[in-house]
Amino acid sequence: MSNRFEEEFQRFFDELVSRLSAYLSAIFDDDEVDEEWKEQIIELLSAVYVSSSADEVLSILQQTDVMYDEGMINAITSQISSSSFVEDEKDRLGTIILANFKKLLEGARELKRDVSNSDNKTLKEEFMAASMYIMLRFATSEVHMAQEKASLHAGLLVEEVASQYLKEITENKQAEVVLYKTWHCHHDGKTCDVCLAMDGTRVRVDEAFLDEITDDFFGLDYTGGQITYAHPNCRCWVTYDAEEVIIKP
Repeated sequence: MSNRFEEEFQRFFDELVSRLSAYLSAIFDDDEVDEEWKEQIIELLSAVYVSSSADEVLSILQQTDVMYDEGMINAITSQISSSSFVEDEKDRLGTIILANFKKLLEGARELKRDVSNSDNKTLKEEFMAASMYIMLRFATSEVHMAQEKASLHAGLLVEEVASQYLKEITENKQAEVVLYKTWHCHHDGKTCDVCLAMDGTRVRVDEAFLDEITDDFFGLDYTGGQITYAHPNCRCWVTYDAEEVIIKP
């Protein structure tokens, strides 16, 4: 995960874990799945997307030395929409949330059927502890995924708006900005073979790094390599550069 995302990841991760813990407690106490709660989780992940997108836009502009000003920044960030994230992710997130927490709900009901109510406090502690892995896995995966989508979409927005801006200020309708990204990894014993293979790969912002890798890696639990965070606990990062003006034939 890119270093500039780490602090924000932890902040949203902690908030999501807090909400998940409260929900797990409610599951055990009430035996109910609250649809409103599901919407709140999606809303939180949308906030991750919007915040990360805005930060990534500024970072890309600073890295690439594309001529920009406050007007360009505003033009790009105004197109960052939580509604687009929700539209893209709502069904998937809803399915994952219900699948995970339906199992937990069934587990809670089974525990409570097997013992008397006097043991509920101890059972609840056991239930929360047993559910921790699912909760932490979900929180880690989904916050990372929201950040990854934010980084990918930010790059595309920068390229699109910067190109339009360039055409306006130069009156050259054949000019554009082409944005590239490069994969970087740590060279130590903790780095996986796939990340090492992608090290130094440079592609357009709308391309996936894994397209440059052979099919030998197919089937691994990777996000698609469109930007950094290829897998859980990934330490890789992406840098950006731009071809300032490309004249189309």
